[in-house]
Amino acid sequence: HPAAAAKAAAQFARAARITKALWTKDGQPLLLTVVTLHKVYILSDGVLQLALPHPTGPLSVLWLAQNLPDQWVSWPAPGVARLNSAIAITGGASVSTAVGDLSTLQLADHTWIRVTRGSFAVTGTALTSFDPTANGPLAPTDPDRPYLRAGRGATLSLDGTTVT
Repeated sequence: HPAAAAKAAAQFARAARITKALWTKDGQPLLLTVVTLHKVYILSDGVLQLALPHPTGPLSVLWLAQNLPDQWVSWPAPGVARLNSAIAITGGASVSTAVGDLSTLQLADHTWIRVTRGSFAVTGTALTSFDPTANGPLAPTDPDRPYLRAGRGATLSLDGTTVT
């Protein structure tokens, strides 16, 4: 139906404007994943590529890793997910890991996880940076080192988690 197609196109265009503004404000990472209460928006260089609906309730990091495009996430070993995308959690969204989901969540250089008006909870999962040159964590003084930040209205919870 033309009316439904027009409505979908208008919704996508609105989402593109909103996520572009967020991308601009958040340092313009090459790859950005924006998690909201009902959608996961995938941007490349500020351009909205895809909008995914996600299951009701908290979104698991495992679900996110399994549903992002290959360029955004890789699986270097069983139980290990490497995020190559910065992640913004906002608008009341909740993202979490549970014991057994993943053993390790690696954040590639130049990435970050920022939470504003949402929550991010890591339970029983190692959280580390990844330097492809050293094949291990980035040095603590490396300016490209990924980070976690919880801002206004955010909850950040690390339980049984090793952070390196």
